[in-house]
Order: sequence, then structure tokens, then C-alpha cells
Amino acid sequence: MNMQRAHQKVFLTYAFGGTDKYSGAQMREARTALVEQQSLNSGHFDAVAEDLMITLKEMGVSDDLLAEVAAVAAAPQHEKDVLNG
Repeated sequence: MNMQRAHQKVFLTYAFGGTDKYSGAQMREARTALVEQQSLNSGHFDAVAEDLMITLKEMGVSDDLLAEVAAVAAAPQHEKDVLNG
């Protein structure tokens, strides 16, 4: 679980503009088997994005910031990176 958290932190830091050095290559490589053998798809991506929004709301994040997060989470490039698109 610690490794999963570390991967999510790296991706979210990239997705929200904290760095421009993330290529997504490791994530695409890591997800290949999930996409090809276990049918990881946009529904799964959307579920994770929804969980992120629910968590942030429960933490008291403002509606303005939630809207910004939703826009970033919905960016097609991020889904493409996760699903090897």
C-alpha cells in the first residue's frame, strides 16, 4: 500500500502542476497488464476520480477548489496516461 500511495502522490503532483518532469512511462508500463488482462477502463478511472472528490469534500475543501480539482481530474490526457491510451 505504501508503494501505491507513493505512485498516486507522484501522479497527482504532476496532474495538479507541481512538476513537469513526469512522463507517465512508468505508470503506463505498470498498468499494461491491468488494461490488457483485467480490462481496466474509463469506468475505473472515473471511480477513482469520484473517490478523490468525495474525500476532498469530506475534508472540507471549498467548492471553488473542488471545481478546479474536478477540471484537472477530468483532463483527457490524464485518463490517457492511466489507461495507456
